Amino acid sequence: MLEKKDIINHSIPIFTLFCKNPSFYHVNINWNVSRRMNTLKKSYQEQFDNLLNYQNILLSGEDISLLDIDDLERLVDYIAGRGFEICPFGLVRKPYSYLCSAVQENIKGGNYIPFVSLRFEKGLNSFEFKSNFKFLFQANRIKKLKTFFGEKLSLKLFESTLKLEFGPVGFLIENFLDLNPSKFKTNFNNQSKSNLNTRIQNLINKNEPKIRLGQINPNHYKVKGIIKILKSFF
Repeated sequence: MLEKKDIINHSIPIFTLFCKNPSFYHVNINWNVSRRMNTLKKSYQEQFDNLLNYQNILLSGEDISLLDIDDLERLVDYIAGRGFEICPFGLVRKPYSYLCSAVQENIKGGNYIPFVSLRFEKGLNSFEFKSNFKFLFQANRIKKLKTFFGEKLSLKLFESTLKLEFGPVGFLIENFLDLNPSKFKTNFNNQSKSNLNTRIQNLINKNEPKIRLGQINPNHYKVKGIIKILKSFF
């Protein structure tokens, strides 16, 4: 049931509300909510409108950057129409750091990444590698945001906020809401998987991805543990 899902940032409701085809959004496919899309959007809209009654709000979600320019414009116009001044910002990761995180998150999410393999699997040639690498490039997202927001857009290196006492969340609270981050209780747990666990899950995803033909694949399953003998395969 959707009511049991935990939404840990604003990507899901905002992207669902303002994108052109929310039924094709990977999260909505995973949650199997396409048949309830109108009800879902109505609920998100009510919550969003209630949020806009506050004096200051912080909207955070990386998938907001996936919105097309015209969808971004609708979002900004909607918020500005409620009397807000919009201060766009972004925390940008170093390329290798982002690469490792994005690959693991995609594999954890049930996608197959061809250039992550075990020793007995056939490697990719250079052309296949470049073709399958395209989804990782974030330059186009950043370029789009800079084109749309111009000099208003503020970007900061994500890694630099990790050194702060209250981390990235505390940085956002202090700098964009002008509040004391020590007054907030945060408990985010996005646990990484081991190298071997990730590679085995990727092998499973190759044959049984989580989403197949736009629908949940009932044969997909997640690795719960690692058999030590398999360590020789990577």
